[in-house]
Amino acid sequence: MHKATAIRFGRILLYLTLWWTCSQGIAVHASQLTNAKAQEFNIPAQPVNSALVQLAAQSGANVVGLARSFDGIQSQAVQGTMPPLAALERLLNNTGLTYRLVGNRSISIVQDTNRQVAVNGDARSGNPMLEEVVVTGTKRAIDLQKTPIALTYIGQPAIEQNRVKDLRDISAIVPGLELVTTGPQESVLVQLRGVGTTNITEIADSPVSIHVDGIYSPRSQGVAALLHDIERLEILRGPQGTLFGRNSSSGSINVYNRRPGFEQNSFEFELGFGNFDQRSLRAVANWVVTDEFSLRFSGAAQEHNPYTGLLDNYAGFGPQYPQTERELESFDQSVDLGQDGLDNEDRQSWRLSALWQPNTHWDVFASVERYQDQGTGNAELDPTLVDQGIRAVVLDTDPFVDLTNDVLRAQVDYRFSRGITATYLFGNSQMRRQQLHDTDHGRTGDFEIERTERSDFDFYSHELHVRNGADKRLRWIAGAFVSRESNSIVFAVDQQNAGGERVINTTPSWISGAPGAGVSYAIQPERRSESLGLYSQFSYDLNDRSRLTIGARYNRDTKSDQGGRAINCRVPSAFGPYFDPDGLGAGPPAPGQIYADPSAQAAIDAGQFYDGGTNIGIGEQPCWVRQVNDIEESWSNTTGLLRYDVDLLPDVLLYGSLATGFKAGHIQDAGNTAEPETVISYEIGLKSELFDNTLRINTALYQADYDDLQFSDDDRIDTNGDGVPDSGGSTVVRNASEASIKGLELELQWLASRRDLIEVALALTDARFGRFDIPDPIFGNLFNPFSDLASTSP
Repeated sequence: MHKATAIRFGRILLYLTLWWTCSQGIAVHASQLTNAKAQEFNIPAQPVNSALVQLAAQSGANVVGLARSFDGIQSQAVQGTMPPLAALERLLNNTGLTYRLVGNRSISIVQDTNRQVAVNGDARSGNPMLEEVVVTGTKRAIDLQKTPIALTYIGQPAIEQNRVKDLRDISAIVPGLELVTTGPQESVLVQLRGVGTTNITEIADSPVSIHVDGIYSPRSQGVAALLHDIERLEILRGPQGTLFGRNSSSGSINVYNRRPGFEQNSFEFELGFGNFDQRSLRAVANWVVTDEFSLRFSGAAQEHNPYTGLLDNYAGFGPQYPQTERELESFDQSVDLGQDGLDNEDRQSWRLSALWQPNTHWDVFASVERYQDQGTGNAELDPTLVDQGIRAVVLDTDPFVDLTNDVLRAQVDYRFSRGITATYLFGNSQMRRQQLHDTDHGRTGDFEIERTERSDFDFYSHELHVRNGADKRLRWIAGAFVSRESNSIVFAVDQQNAGGERVINTTPSWISGAPGAGVSYAIQPERRSESLGLYSQFSYDLNDRSRLTIGARYNRDTKSDQGGRAINCRVPSAFGPYFDPDGLGAGPPAPGQIYADPSAQAAIDAGQFYDGGTNIGIGEQPCWVRQVNDIEESWSNTTGLLRYDVDLLPDVLLYGSLATGFKAGHIQDAGNTAEPETVISYEIGLKSELFDNTLRINTALYQADYDDLQFSDDDRIDTNGDGVPDSGGSTVVRNASEASIKGLELELQWLASRRDLIEVALALTDARFGRFDIPDPIFGNLFNPFSDLASTSP
């Protein structure tokens, strides 16, 4: 095993050992419903809905799924001492109903279509019904149709039917959700309700927060992992500024893995094969170690050969390519990469989880997970070739991805008397990545690649919240969240201008201005992001039909860059910096190879940011400091929620909400910053189940008004010295002063027969900027009438 890998794996085992050691010192016991001890029950025969309420009160279980469709169904009497599930089975005997365990302590009541239903004393066959869906979008287990949030639920059947293997596969079944993968950093770009980010830097934030088993995940590379052994996904649309993590100004994606079970030992194994030599593997094993402790292992692997070929001869294929083979000789040509193309896949993931429950008060859950990606990255296709029916690329470098993500997650639940529960969540993730990406794609005649020499990411979070019982008239939850993220990256762009067959003394690089190739380094040894959140939310039953919810969250975020430098290097070598004795070796330049002019050195000594470093006065050093990036910024904000919901009919819920969201500000090179993004959202939603629960229609109508909406674009640069910016440079985050998004969302499920299910997901979105005060360095205010090039700065 590689030394660094062994160290990281050893650290995870140490964390797990510490957790286990600490847990042994707690003088408590826990249990699960399947292993709960016998207790006294006294429930007379009565309508099943009221009988289930009594069973929940006497057992302490959370029974969900009481529905109007169960009216008239008579339960059996339950008398005597027995385990809770035995009591439930006796209560439901001959009712045509059955139950399903949800999580650890919730019971969902569903129709059993294989049995007869006794309604008002008459036996009749059970009609097909849509299954009840239990979600935790309010951090309580509640029926989806009783949850006043625009929420999409994707359960295990939908995951299998839609062949969902990673997050990108859910875009087609969630209204307003888009997920795409970028090549340069193998990141997943997430957009929800028209808002997202294209910034893929190591400290950028998305307005769509992602949680796995309740743990916040700030880097999208870590959640692009293979989804395996998943219990459900919940996608919450709209600002989630009260209960969920940080930076949820347009929504939240919550992934819940299956936990160890206590029913029985089991093993599942699946192999798949397909074209392009596709191979897939899924394996799951569950071990019941004792009545109080169980383990679960899940693993997945996905491999296939390239989908995209390589072109050796592309003369005349488009206006951006040479028109003859003779011209092609002085143009970039595909090199022998030792492979057949791009878009090949080589990903593996495994997870080991443990659940400890010695009595009714405690649940202790922990999991360790590893994800690896060793493919080539994604190919960015040329539309000119696609229009000709050609799925191929032109490359002059050998791209690869080498990414490893190790995660430790833990959750501890303690149930006090009177229905109060305290939950502690801990997360720690460590991601390591190296990558090579062909930036010019061989289309322009330039030689340009993006090279991630090293990217080290470390993140931890703690969250503690306390809530009372779901059966109270006033339901409340209060909690605190803290996180710290530390990033270290060495990133480089190797470049040489087109022309002259890239001979050393004839073609320069815009990076250095000198003949030969140039290298631009971004060396960020310590970029940190720290967050604090304090939140509370209250829901009050105004009467039997209507409820009022109010919540607030205080956020404080701090981001800093210590020792960050942007460095330019001249390289008198035709194909990069590695082979010339006067050039650079592999990796970042050594301190003795870097020159700082007097102004840049003064900024370094003072620990302040600076832009405009030059190579004037440089000696034998091949590199000089262009930017000094030392900076620290903090932002704070309070977001809130006001919501009213009412049962228009027993199976029709109407809700209206006013919610605000906050996304932290952004720091970038040379001391540039972007302001925080805030939003206020107005929403009206309707949830209904019709025709004996065979038709489910959920709609939401919303308007979201943004201030200082963050967006990313390229900082344009002049590569040929004519005074006009003509090429994209660094990615820069800026603010649009105002933006407004209106939309209508529809989700429909119709159980047309026992075998036929029709599903529809629809989103209509109207998004526009109110003000967009960003100077355009090429066209001035021609297309941006609000921009004043002379007075407005980026």
